[in-house]
Amino acid sequence: MPSLLFSAFVPFFLTLLLLSVFILIPRSGGKSGSNKKADGVKESSESTNTTIEDEDTR
Repeated sequence: MPSLLFSAFVPFFLTLLLLSVFILIPRSGGKSGSNKKADGVKESSESTNTTIEDEDTR
């Protein structure tokens, strides 16, 4: 009897685990991607400011 319960519930819990992993990983990946994008924008504006300062000193 315990083997029947084990064989019935293990695939069920593994399926839930896999579904939760596939749902949570893309969400966290999207957040980190947006953070990287914001950093890239920040770097480009900093480099633009440096260029403007260089032109002013000339």
